[in-house]
Amino acid sequence: MMYRKKCIYLFFVLLLFGQNCFAVKTKSNKTKNTTSPKSKSLTKRILSRINKFCLWDIAVHEAGHATAAKQNGGHVISVSIRENNNSKGRTTICNLSERNRINMTLAGYIAEKIINNKKYNLAKNTTTDIQSAIKDIINTYNLDPNETMKIKKKLLEHIEETNKLVHNNSKFIKALAEHLVDKRELNEEEFKSFYLNYQEIQQTLNQTN
Repeated sequence: MMYRKKCIYLFFVLLLFGQNCFAVKTKSNKTKNTTSPKSKSLTKRILSRINKFCLWDIAVHEAGHATAAKQNGGHVISVSIRENNNSKGRTTICNLSERNRINMTLAGYIAEKIINNKKYNLAKNTTTDIQSAIKDIINTYNLDPNETMKIKKKLLEHIEETNKLVHNNSKFIKALAEHLVDKRELNEEEFKSFYLNYQEIQQTLNQTN
């Protein structure tokens, strides 16, 4: 993915930065690598920013899933951007209808597309989430797997619905993604608390305006 390439690029920039900043001359004019406390602190801050930058796409993706589930009446059990079984993120939900589950599945990539301006053609995408959504469409609407035009029509309908949902909740998705980058993982109570606090803040702001 593009964000991984950016992370690799930033990592090498950091290496070059470190070599230039931390190399000092000794009395014998030989180069010696040393790191002052100030340099260590700077390096730590740079690494932290690079790490957060690399996690941003994943956080937006998972925040999209969680938000769609919540807005469609589902129950969010946990959201994480920790590496787990070769997956960089995971959202666990329950109490969501089969139809709304399709929108929840699509919301990850749609959130990336809308918030991070990713160039996804979801109708032609072959990622795991899209394939999962297609399987759910076939099961939910009792379609034959060979009825490709009907499947595509339903997929486009769900993409349009989810686009609207993500647009309407984009501020919350961004706020949740930022929180995920800092915390890495939210359990059921933490997600609920964050959601309620966000709603209270928005109500206060609306009343003020």
